[in-house]
Amino acid sequence: MSEWISANETPPRGLCIVQLEKPMCGMLIHCATFNDNGISVIGGSFVWDMPKVLYWMPQPEPMK
Repeated sequence: MSEWISANETPPRGLCIVQLEKPMCGMLIHCATFNDNGISVIGGSFVWDMPKVLYWMPQPEPMK
């Protein structure tokens, strides 16, 4: 599995896993969708009211 990468580094477009500064819905770790402008969705909710992202990692490949 990948190591956590600082939010200061630009993630790739698409799905990633993110670690948040404060819990959202009781959890610190969520899936996020990144686009050209940054994060658009975290855990199924839009980003304008979300805690700060501290770290991210690419989504792992599905099991075969």
